[in-house]
Amino acid sequence: MRKRGFFLSRLAFEKLLHYFCASYMSIPAFRIFEEMAACHLVPCLYRWNWLLYILCEEKKLHEAYRVCDVMFERGFLPDESVMRLLVETSDEHPLLLVNQEILNKYELPPLSQ
Repeated sequence: MRKRGFFLSRLAFEKLLHYFCASYMSIPAFRIFEEMAACHLVPCLYRWNWLLYILCEEKKLHEAYRVCDVMFERGFLPDESVMRLLVETSDEHPLLLVNQEILNKYELPPLSQ
């Protein structure tokens, strides 16, 4: 949007992100998230987790890892349920392997037979 001359406020970005997440339009929501990150804006944690959940649910793991990377870089952790979904849907991701002490908090309980 910035390259087209549109400079949105944080509230406008939040509204767009909310709309796209509510409509389960993950790629447009991810693009809004990227624009926010480029402008050094941070979405509220609720929408951040919502976007991450939708991306994991739709198996768009490359985008989900990017969202997760930005969360870790900025000192935020995903909700436990979102982190469980991310761990369950992913095989290996370098950042998740480096942050093993964070993942230990979200270890899955053993499946009962």
